[in-house]
This record gives sequence, C-alpha cells and structure tokens, in this order.
Amino acid sequence: MRAYLFEINLRAGENIVLPERNKGNVLRGAFGTSLRGMVCLFPEADCSKCSIPDCVYRKFFNSMPDPNIRKLSRNENIPRPYVIKPPLERKTLYLKDELIKYEMVIFGRAIDFLPYILITLKSAAQNGLGKNRGRAYLERIHQKNPVTGNVHELFSSENDMVYPRDIFFTENDFKTMDVDRVRLNFKTPAVIKDRGKFIQTPAFDTLIKRIRDRFSALSWFYEGIEPDIDFKNFTVEAEKVKTVRADVAYMQTYRRTRNPSAKQNMSGFVGSLIYQGPISQYMPYLLFGQYMHVGKAAVFGNGWYEAEV
Repeated sequence: MRAYLFEINLRAGENIVLPERNKGNVLRGAFGTSLRGMVCLFPEADCSKCSIPDCVYRKFFNSMPDPNIRKLSRNENIPRPYVIKPPLERKTLYLKDELIKYEMVIFGRAIDFLPYILITLKSAAQNGLGKNRGRAYLERIHQKNPVTGNVHELFSSENDMVYPRDIFFTENDFKTMDVDRVRLNFKTPAVIKDRGKFIQTPAFDTLIKRIRDRFSALSWFYEGIEPDIDFKNFTVEAEKVKTVRADVAYMQTYRRTRNPSAKQNMSGFVGSLIYQGPISQYMPYLLFGQYMHVGKAAVFGNGWYEAEV
C-alpha cells in the first residue's frame, strides 16, 4: 500500500493558543471545517444520508463504506485515508511568527485529492487555529520518503507554487530483518481493545493483529488491494513473542465533538514496550505502522509509535 508523507510548516500570523495535548484534534478539526465549507453543498446534512456520492469531504474526511463493496461493507466506520502526526511539544502558546510544524500521511488513491488538501491546509490556517482562532499561513510543505531519506519541497509561500512529485513508500520497502528484540516507544496515547476491553499493556500478538487489521482495511478501501496475508497463521509465531519490559502509563484525555455537550474519550497508554522472540517476519508491518498508527482515533494522531531494533 502506498503511503505519502508530508511535513507541513505553518507560520503564526498572530498569537495562537493550542492545547497542551491533543493538538492533532485541533489541526484535524480546522482542516475538516475548512474542507466542508469549501465543497459541501449541504453542510447541515448528515453525511450518511447525503445523495452526492462523489463528495470530496465524504470520501476523504468522513469516509464511509461503499454499499456496493461487499468486503468489510458492514463496518459502520472505515478508517480514514490519512493520519495527522501532531506536534509533540507540550507548549500551548505560539507567538506571532513562530513555526508550527506537523506531518500528515495520506494512503493509496486518496492522494488524488491532493489539490483539495493543499487548498484546505492553506484555508484552515488563514481561518484561524486553536482556542483563540489565531490566524496563521502555510509557509512550506515538504514531501518525504522515510525509507530513502528523499525530501522534496512540494510548496513554498515564497513563490506560491506547487511542484508535485510521486514520492511514496510501501510496506515492501521495509525489509524483513533478522531480529529477536524490538522496543516500541508510544509517543501518543494508544487506545487498543482486546475481547471488548481496553488494555494498557498489549501482548505482542494482540498488537500485531491490530496493525494487520488496520493495514488490511486501508489497503482494501484505498488501493483496492487485498493483502496477501494468511490471517489464520499470521499470529502463530507472534504468540511466542514475550513482553520482557513495559514502561507505560495511562494518559487520560478527551476531545470535543461537534456536539458541545459531548466528549470523546481518547485516553490510552504511552511509554515503551520491549518484545522478544521470533519478530523478524513482522518487522515490515511494525515499521510501516509507525506512519499508519494503531488503535482507535489514529487519524487524530493517537497510537503513534516508533520502533527501535
């Protein structure tokens, strides 16, 4: 599955107040509001009942399963074709002229929406961000390949021009590695369920199944590809991998929804987990998963981890 990584640089035009945590929620919310304002013909309507099937907002931001596709069509919500990798700094006040930097990963055919995405990023910044709706402007976007290290300047405010390149990476770019020990450092809360219950210290087989399922769904809905994975035998060896150390803490956090009286629980665990055992065959998925994230609310930036061999 193709993944496109973009580094987005915003320059504060005035003071901007962002939350200490959950900056991904603010950035995604501003993006969604701007996109819907530009393309939606019925902004007050329920997307699930909309009669316009090719709406960009519905296809990219508020994705829903196509009733004509049998596989996974029973999913009430399918994974969105992008992930926000928010600023991890705890600061809340960005002064005028300060830089706000974050990343966005786009999967598969959703890259076809790039012109809309660029316009929306620009509009969202100008409309204002954070609690005080402080205005910013889109200064620069870099397109990056984390495997090769290739970096390309897609957009610069200096000339207000876009220079697109087909720079992407896939899970196949991450080769199987002969390793038997890996550390996963979770930078944002991971919200993972097992047998209907939220868990704070997932066993390796539980975690790799969540990564596998998310990868499979993204591949099917946004590339039309069914991954060549033997689901039954995928975790046979994974059950032999043991947790040798868990330095994790539970982080309680919530996000505001469109309903002012409602909140969505985004609490999960952060910290590091060290696994040991026959891990080699799973490394491509673990490494690709760094950009895909794992668990619930991944689109906001939750479930972001880095793998250390």
